[in-house]
Amino acid sequence: MRWGLVTRSLADLSAIPRPAYHIIGNHGFRSSQRRYVTESTPGSTSPSVLSLEDSEAYKLTLGLEAATHKLMFLHKKEVLGQHVEFDGYMGTKRKQSSKLNFVDVHNIGLNNKVQVVCKSGADILQYSRHSPIRVRGKVVARKANLAISNNALAHIEIDYESSTLLSTFPSNIMLSEDKVFGPEERNLEMRASLKLREALLTRSNVYATVCTHFSKHGYAIVETPLLFKSTPEGAREFLVLKGSKGEAYALPQSPQQYKQILMSGGIHKYAQIARCFRDEDLRADRQPEFTQIDLEIGFAGEDTVMKETEGLIYQIFRKHSREQVKLDQPFGRMTYDTAMTRYGSDKPDLRYDLLIEDVTDHLAEAFDNPDVNKALRIEVLSLDPGNVSAKDIIGVFDSLSVTSQQRSLLSEHLLSGPRLSWSKAGFVVGVYDELTGLPGVPDDLIHLLAKKRPDLIQHGRILIVNTEPRAPRHGGWTTMGRLRTALHRAAVENGAIPKPSGFKFLWVTDFPLFSPSSADEPGQGGAAGITATHHPFTAPKTQEDFDLLSSNPMAAKAAHYDLVVNGVELGGGSRRIHNAAVQEWVMRDILKMPSERVEDFRHLLNALRAGCPPHAGIALGFDRLVALLMETDSVRDVIAFPKNNRGEDLMVRSPSVMTSEQLAAHNLKRLEGSSERPENFRVAQELIAEVPLPSELPARYAGHTSANEAQHETKGLSR
Repeated sequence: MRWGLVTRSLADLSAIPRPAYHIIGNHGFRSSQRRYVTESTPGSTSPSVLSLEDSEAYKLTLGLEAATHKLMFLHKKEVLGQHVEFDGYMGTKRKQSSKLNFVDVHNIGLNNKVQVVCKSGADILQYSRHSPIRVRGKVVARKANLAISNNALAHIEIDYESSTLLSTFPSNIMLSEDKVFGPEERNLEMRASLKLREALLTRSNVYATVCTHFSKHGYAIVETPLLFKSTPEGAREFLVLKGSKGEAYALPQSPQQYKQILMSGGIHKYAQIARCFRDEDLRADRQPEFTQIDLEIGFAGEDTVMKETEGLIYQIFRKHSREQVKLDQPFGRMTYDTAMTRYGSDKPDLRYDLLIEDVTDHLAEAFDNPDVNKALRIEVLSLDPGNVSAKDIIGVFDSLSVTSQQRSLLSEHLLSGPRLSWSKAGFVVGVYDELTGLPGVPDDLIHLLAKKRPDLIQHGRILIVNTEPRAPRHGGWTTMGRLRTALHRAAVENGAIPKPSGFKFLWVTDFPLFSPSSADEPGQGGAAGITATHHPFTAPKTQEDFDLLSSNPMAAKAAHYDLVVNGVELGGGSRRIHNAAVQEWVMRDILKMPSERVEDFRHLLNALRAGCPPHAGIALGFDRLVALLMETDSVRDVIAFPKNNRGEDLMVRSPSVMTSEQLAAHNLKRLEGSSERPENFRVAQELIAEVPLPSELPARYAGHTSANEAQHETKGLSR
């Protein structure tokens, strides 16, 4: 039998046993007519989209088994001279003469190709580019004189015998690596982009390395449930409705509570590559559903977890980094307070040395109040302009989100003399001159600082001075920290300095145990006005920190550690509260969570009460880790089917609007006057229950100003 695309006349088809068919229509298809058929179904008038040609071509692929050879191995010495069968994708066609043609066939990995030699009229010449095909032929040494090539496949070619078209790539679809693909064309982007395919393959290989590492080091790999319950851990949750009785699962923000229960159950070394879900703002490094490397160790503390984590990171980077890199052993450590003071960030990039200097103490003698350093913080960034003009760097500063009003506050209100107003803050930026000083800063102050810190205040250097009220640090950034990072990024983009290379890992430790709560960060919804910085299960750092919980909880430090690399938070972990009484006391008396919210954690408290050993753990962002290995800034570049910044997957068009039947099944109705989102999407927030909204909202939504905002928080569903 001759393999290939089969086209037949109606007379040829008459002998094929089949149900009765009607000819519905036709249009041009290559050199023949494309005929559409539909089975004679009583009462049916809709034509089928299936053509006779498509039907016959598809039938040839039924029962298809694996080919005899892989294209990538056709250059092997033992294959030369053999008749082979291999799969690939149709490439370019070249007509050498009236009788001789060349066809490139790409391997199924789309990263190499082999040349097929055929005569004019061969079936393979009829196939469209990018179509998947199976080729049969004889492997021969390539006759043409070739330049020296490291590609072994360039030294052979295939004498064509026959082929099978496995599927047709339409001619009206554009496919090229230069094309910008829309999110609904993700499959085409994969086909066209070698970089994206490499990212997905790297992700797969890293996944395997992680699992192998855990198995070798005695971890029990445990799959925890995805259908969990709603508990106030900090982030907003996704709900999964169940039935019509007002019940819902919550998708887990992390496996945190399950893995602590495992510690109580005697599984003292747990690991998992876990899927997690958080309904939060979607930046370049976040997705509503994401993957994390999760581990927990019983009878252990911070140092054990850090050491185990470093071993895993060494293994991953040794095998999968794009270039050979040398990592510090062990990773450096820095306290949260030091990171915020010197770098203005809890995730500092140590690859460049631009440090923030607190110079308040050096200037104290210039002010009437000797305790100025207790109420005020004066910081300086000192930059050497190098080969770039100071005007250009100041222009970068001007382009940042620092308003002229903020910049002028310093010179107009703060450093106008020895009597300093501490109520306002702002910036001064300029070039220091030994004779004229720094515009905007009084001469006595800048010359005093030059005397005290000659390493900072030098002729020709660019100085950025920031003044702000002194207060405890909370959050991930200071104003000067954002400025430091933005200036460095802009300098790299403008070619003023080279882009930093390599990987600098760092443990940031001793975070505040609690932070102020806000409308954006409601935390656990307690009435104390504070929220757990990491999560409510994190233990105090020391006995002294534990004692502070009763008197000054905001001053307590946590046994909390983040793993940072190149300015990116790769993961975070902590030693946990393993005592049930202490855990409940923190929830009730420190965070002042309402009783019903504490009861949401009763399952965990019961597990801790059953003689749970001390334990600690960490979660590493798997998506971010692969993005680092691929040297890309966005995790979307290493996820097969990412969501956009509205949480939508436009490839499959999700989320979708609930049908009337689905609404009825869950005892819901659509909110009147609800508007449609772009791409005709509606979000779950547009749905409410048939029952009225309760007059008293749960305490976790106390920060909302209206019932409508609380409905938005709970996905628009009320029970």
